[in-house]
Amino acid sequence: MRPKKHIPLRIKDSVPALLAYMSIRQAARHHPIFWSPHRAAIIVVIVPDQMITFAREVLTAINRVTATTPETAVSTYRAQTGDFDADSLTYKRLVALVTSDDVLPDYYADMSDIVVRLSLPSRQHMRAALRMHFGTVPSEADLDIMERSPLHRFAHAFREGRSLNASIARLREKLLPDERKGKLDILRRAASPAPTKKATDGPTLADLWGYGEAVDWGRDLAQDLADWQAGLIAWSDVDHGVLLSGAPGTGKTTFAAALARTCGAHLVAGSVSRWQSYGHLGDLLKQMRKAFEEARSRTPSILFLDELDAVGDRATLPDYHRNYSTQVINGLLELIDGVDAKEGVVIVGATNHPDAIDPALRRPGRLDRHIVIPLPDEPARIGILRYHLRGDLGGIDLSEIAERTHGMSGAGLEQLVRTARRAARRARRGMVIDDLIAALPPMIDVPPDVIRRAAVHEAGHAVVGHHLDFVVSEIVVSRRIPRGKIDLDRPGAHVAYEEAHGVRSMSYMQRRLSRILGGVAAELEVYGDISAGAGGHEGSDLHYVTVDAARMEAAYGMGHSQVMLSSHDESALMSLLRIDYETRRRVDHRIAEALDEARRIVREHIDVVHRIADALADTERLSRDDFLAIVEGQPRLRLVIPTP
Repeated sequence: MRPKKHIPLRIKDSVPALLAYMSIRQAARHHPIFWSPHRAAIIVVIVPDQMITFAREVLTAINRVTATTPETAVSTYRAQTGDFDADSLTYKRLVALVTSDDVLPDYYADMSDIVVRLSLPSRQHMRAALRMHFGTVPSEADLDIMERSPLHRFAHAFREGRSLNASIARLREKLLPDERKGKLDILRRAASPAPTKKATDGPTLADLWGYGEAVDWGRDLAQDLADWQAGLIAWSDVDHGVLLSGAPGTGKTTFAAALARTCGAHLVAGSVSRWQSYGHLGDLLKQMRKAFEEARSRTPSILFLDELDAVGDRATLPDYHRNYSTQVINGLLELIDGVDAKEGVVIVGATNHPDAIDPALRRPGRLDRHIVIPLPDEPARIGILRYHLRGDLGGIDLSEIAERTHGMSGAGLEQLVRTARRAARRARRGMVIDDLIAALPPMIDVPPDVIRRAAVHEAGHAVVGHHLDFVVSEIVVSRRIPRGKIDLDRPGAHVAYEEAHGVRSMSYMQRRLSRILGGVAAELEVYGDISAGAGGHEGSDLHYVTVDAARMEAAYGMGHSQVMLSSHDESALMSLLRIDYETRRRVDHRIAEALDEARRIVREHIDVVHRIADALADTERLSRDDFLAIVEGQPRLRLVIPTP
């Protein structure tokens, strides 16, 4: 669905609103949900600061928000409160405006259906807006003045009833004195230059925490690039294509910049949304080629392609813009192959959704290496905090802060420090640990019945896993959790296992299914039903068990037949289950068998389950030694693999 050409009358009455409308139309023209005011959605709009007032006015009109539409809201992020001025849970459709990715709360990035980035109005937009409002177009010299004027001045210059010439004269009167002042400021700075920040300033790979395999790969690349430049190795020996994936805020962009600094390489950054902001398909392809040409001309270089999933997958493209997206994908593939023929360019792709990327982009010779950037663990969170504190709070124990920020991304930790530093600055003093604590999300006490149920669930996981030869390393159930960050159905609860390295045999996969369902089994045996915490989102028990069972039936030849119906890619498997009733029936049967086995183990060791649940409810955390002390003396069971 394309945006309608009809523009609400109140937008036509304002030149700044018309300009904002045209920027919005350009940025969101390929998002049908954006132009359907009655559809339920959370839409995040990233707006240049000087345009936010006018953008809000336009978005209110587009979404038909009035006093009689209580299910729809247009909300703006407020720095004073650290949140939007409308509650996302209250409205069926929420349009949330924010001036930067840096201040966007992680949970909004996770919840949003689409994210739209607006650019400042172009010269073409100005020409069209004035023609629509005044019925005429100014001279090119007058358009120059308009382009050089901040957008907020348009509201004062283009007052209702004022002619085009009079409005531009007002802009000219204000702009020219400002430009003269700006030239004087430049001359003063030239007479006594101050130190400036170098383009190379910023973290290197040595400064990064919690990136795991990505940092190891980056260090190897830096050494390989140095050897290539010294003539010690051929370019074919350099790993020059990688795909990074991870949750929003895990620092994929930060990693690319740190990689370029470590390698001494030129960084070129681009994304589909950025290229698309320049105009139509031809403009997008032109900007995409420009980024690749810059990378080729400045070797060695790192070409960073952000939000790569926005390019799409040709196998799943919707019909309404299949041709458009296919041309973008084909153009990108052609450019990547062209870069491959030119030595000195390393391509780093980044995405939050690796399964949504066209397989051709990930074939050997392109972005064939895939590295997942995890959310930082506790030591990494402490390291990230130390980096952003820049020497503040030296020697102060940050373990409490790190423990309470479990599940927070690097970007979230940076924002935490920024908020704490702002509080200290407002108080006209140095930062203290209480500033960081005050910046943390407020904690709430989990009701005792919820804690007990979560403890039973996790005890079931641990007992079933232990008796199926999985090594339990830790069990956690939190009594206090950050407000709004974690689902109360499963309050900060998990069982950690030592990573297993070996063959994923049918026996192993079947045991894994029962282990995943151990929590559900314990709830059924103790309470007679299950809670919502077992499913409902990616990463839940039901999500994992469905994907694994589908892999066994449709991809690994471990089911009814050895015919491979799908790759083991999660999105392909889920698509198959939606349309193939017979495969879905077999997956359901396999899951039912695994649950029966898990329930059998729980029934035979129900006393141990209760003792572990009691200990968890009291202490919140059990180590491996604590767990083994409770189960000591219990016989170990072996899983009997049922016949498919």
